[in-house]
Amino acid sequence: MRIYVACPSNHVTGGVELLHQICKELNRYEWIDAKIWYVGDKIQEPQPREYDEYGNEYVVTMDPEKGSTLIFPEVYAALANHPNYAGFRKVIYWESVDNYLKHTPAEQALQFPNGILHLAQSYYAMDFLREFVKAADDQIIFVSDFLNESYLQAEPKAERARQVAYNPAKGFEFTQKVIEAMPGVRFVPIKDMSKEQVRDLLCESALYVDFGNHPGKDRIPREACICGCAVITSTKGSARFFEDVPINDCYKIDIDAADAVERCKCMIMDVLDNYDFHNAYFEQYREQIRAEREMFRQGVESLAMRLKTPRFSIIIPAHNAEEHGLRAFDSIKRQRYKDYECIVVCDACTDMTADVARAFGFNAVSVEFGNDGLARSKGLDMARGEWVLFLDDDDWWLHEFVLEQIAEKLEQVDCDVLLFAFIWQHRGYATPLGNRGFPWPAVWNKCWRRDFIGKTRFPNVYSISDAYFHTEMMIKNPRMAVWDMPLYYYNYLRPGSISELARKGENNGN
Repeated sequence: MRIYVACPSNHVTGGVELLHQICKELNRYEWIDAKIWYVGDKIQEPQPREYDEYGNEYVVTMDPEKGSTLIFPEVYAALANHPNYAGFRKVIYWESVDNYLKHTPAEQALQFPNGILHLAQSYYAMDFLREFVKAADDQIIFVSDFLNESYLQAEPKAERARQVAYNPAKGFEFTQKVIEAMPGVRFVPIKDMSKEQVRDLLCESALYVDFGNHPGKDRIPREACICGCAVITSTKGSARFFEDVPINDCYKIDIDAADAVERCKCMIMDVLDNYDFHNAYFEQYREQIRAEREMFRQGVESLAMRLKTPRFSIIIPAHNAEEHGLRAFDSIKRQRYKDYECIVVCDACTDMTADVARAFGFNAVSVEFGNDGLARSKGLDMARGEWVLFLDDDDWWLHEFVLEQIAEKLEQVDCDVLLFAFIWQHRGYATPLGNRGFPWPAVWNKCWRRDFIGKTRFPNVYSISDAYFHTEMMIKNPRMAVWDMPLYYYNYLRPGSISELARKGENNGN
């Protein structure tokens, strides 16, 4: 499975590092080939050397492989709707809710294709996805980040300097008011410092304050805490959620309150005067920080398992098809879209059908039903895909864009069954609904949501088992999308086929 992790080129931020972390972690799974995908204008030497340590292969391209998975950070969420990427499986990583709202035009906000997955870096992001995006719980996976090892192995000083570290890039308007109100206290801005200098400052300071918005589960408060600082924050963004910033409410200041500056002054002085007492209240926060790497791995594992499910399962019931099945097999193998599994159920075969199917790279299983309906049911029992397509061994798909077009269409419609047109041998073009406006009683000119099929299976009858199955499915009142696009060639009455033998029997009065 190919995965592209979209990443801003030539940027050094915590969010960019997280994209490298998830790319490296995904590559731990043998079925995944994940690459950093640099986008943006600065494509000459796009990777800062700070991220070479992760060892990720990177690409710069506008044409990812069809059927691959694209992971977009929220600042590139609008690309999920771009026509160039229609039909891909897409994931949005919500590192920062606020950055998304800041950079996304209002007319594009909260509009995403069907079936998209969301990764939440924080509980703030999970709340946003549920309340505003209206994403279902099964569309959201919690994948938080973790601190660089240089911080986790930091050695905090036992004796803390009576000073307050702060980030002037965040919430400085309120911080400045506090600084002006406390002329006797030393405030040290984190500015124009190397990573090592920031770490050393936090290892010796008694307190770190951050009164800005917290667009995600921010790194610097965690870095400060693991380095031994007490931490005071605002109540904005992720700081509002105890799960993201697990510190007592007394260390969270509502900066919009009338007495906010005075309350902040009192808390800062109390921490500086009684550091050891306050420091003990941050041990729970530090325990969570130390556990984040394992939590991150568990989250990525959930994502990997979800992505292991192919988009499509293609089921072919086959009987002695080593020759006449070649066109069906080849029409699948030629597909440009690769996120599928093909299950060939070799039913009572006395030839090399199974070997031929495996040579095409398909999953072949041998059974002795002597019944194409039961063979299809076996395929359904084995299928793992989100969607199911049936193809008879003597039919074929019309071109190499079939799966790509279906994947794109499924982003545009919300349905349980997608009906499409087909070419009928000797009769020509056939619309999805037929002359009387009803769906054809066949399973192969449709794409079925596997969850909707559920436990419904084909009956044990000699012929037209698909018509019986089709009737059962229609009784379940599916949401149907009708698409007047020919994708399938119905090789009607092939010599030796069940339909041809049944037709002869009718003509002979049998």
